[in-house]
Amino acid sequence: MGRPKSYEHKEVVKKSMLEFWRKGYAETSLADLEAVTAVNRYSLYKGFGDKETLFELSLKYYYQHIIERMLAPLVDATPSLKNLKAFFLQLNILLKGKYGEYGCLIQNSQKEGINQNKLVKHHGTQLWSTQYTLMLACLDSANSKLPYSKEMGTQLLLAQFQAQVSLARSHAPHKVLDGQYKAVLALISSWEN
Repeated sequence: MGRPKSYEHKEVVKKSMLEFWRKGYAETSLADLEAVTAVNRYSLYKGFGDKETLFELSLKYYYQHIIERMLAPLVDATPSLKNLKAFFLQLNILLKGKYGEYGCLIQNSQKEGINQNKLVKHHGTQLWSTQYTLMLACLDSANSKLPYSKEMGTQLLLAQFQAQVSLARSHAPHKVLDGQYKAVLALISSWEN
């Protein structure tokens, strides 16, 4: 009978996710994963499969624990411009937080060549589609009045989201991120009846 595992599955996935998020898929070696998880290579392979499988588990964890938290203001209430403001506040807080400079694991993965991975493609499409649908629903609310189409407004908000994530990834000072947040709030406020 083999030795019982001496690690918590979820904790290994979380630590791996942070390493992939910080360094990228290509730059994260099995030695890095051993170091951050305190689990030897044999146990990693036995418990999680190869590096790409551990990355996919990490990506799922990221979507459930980071993306869903970020999207919560748009999901947890009746669509409104107030919810859009709450979303961008949540984004601002997350981007200025401990891991903000890592950017978005999904976007980073799409850029670095793991984009052929079906799960990366799925989560990238899912993130865009979910944001698009939720933001459009907020602009469809009774309290909004845009000077152009709601489609155009949604595209502006998606571009603002991308810009803020990119700024955080490039280590922009918090005052720059705050300036972007205030600008998008002013834009959304200009759409109120």
